[in-house]
Amino acid sequence: MAGVPSVSEFLEEYYDGAGVEDVVTRLFPIESHRERYDLPVGTQVHQEEATVTVATDVLFEIDSADLSDGADAALQAAADEFADVEGGDLLIVGHTDDVLDEAHNQALSEDRAEAVYERLQDLADLAVFDSVETQGRAFHDPLAPNDSEDNRALNRRVELHFTPPPEPPNPSDSAADLPGTEGAEGTFTESVEVVSETGGNTRRAQLHIESVERVGHLLVGRITVEQIEGIGDDGGGPLAWPMASVLGGPRGSSGLQPYAQFTTDAPTLLAGGYRIYPLDYFAASPEGDDDDATLIPLVDRFFTATFDPGESATATILWPALNVETLTVDVPSESADDGLWGTIGLDPWRITDVPVE
Repeated sequence: MAGVPSVSEFLEEYYDGAGVEDVVTRLFPIESHRERYDLPVGTQVHQEEATVTVATDVLFEIDSADLSDGADAALQAAADEFADVEGGDLLIVGHTDDVLDEAHNQALSEDRAEAVYERLQDLADLAVFDSVETQGRAFHDPLAPNDSEDNRALNRRVELHFTPPPEPPNPSDSAADLPGTEGAEGTFTESVEVVSETGGNTRRAQLHIESVERVGHLLVGRITVEQIEGIGDDGGGPLAWPMASVLGGPRGSSGLQPYAQFTTDAPTLLAGGYRIYPLDYFAASPEGDDDDATLIPLVDRFFTATFDPGESATATILWPALNVETLTVDVPSESADDGLWGTIGLDPWRITDVPVE
């Protein structure tokens, strides 16, 4: 293609004369995340390990290891993740916030993990695992700083670590009982107009889902956004917020927040009681140090060019494959605060009855 440099030309110009022989191939593990939208239960799959996270606020009363009357629904949702497991070990880990001292929280985290184990024996066939172990980590592995009640609630959790089943989940196709939405809503055959106010200026964009296609173990979505009215004097402006904010889509109860500046990772899939987030890849440092690793979404990034009214752009988004024929694409009405830009809101919208090709 004219105007596109070869790999050798690109390396020579931008990397001080490096050649193809200097390129080091690196493999990055893919990470997926899904959550029940009716319960505070999330599942994260990273390489060969799955982690189901259950918020302990729904399992226990404050400072207690006695399961509450409402705990069974969340624990059954967690147990459902074991349905197709084929062996391996199950590790149940209790976590607390940092209120009170370490000895108290260590005992509480151990007792809560043991209580979950005892109840799971009645709700699931734990014999599918080669071994089951419980452990307490007190406040030593926080998901977020213990500097607010919301963050402390994220840290109060029980995690179930195990080897995931080989096949993707098979949620129901039913669109019944979807969670509420504060945004515009339409079907696959329609376009959705997103309208919001920014600093007293009206922003309007038209969204249309071109396709969601199953490709191997992936769902590949293509979503087109057309500028109708931007925040500029001429009606133009960036096309970021109908699908992404400065921070991208928050990862709900897991507390995960990938690197996602102006990245189109906000659209999620709703199917069978689950909210499925776009895939990420786990980019460690060249030395392989996980402490320096970053989650990077497998979506179009830097979706921020200025568009005149009538101009459009199409973003590609990758989700894990689901064994469904139709699903719902949904941007939830969530915000994220990075402490620098302040709270950046997403313009929520939903498109139902999307066929999977």
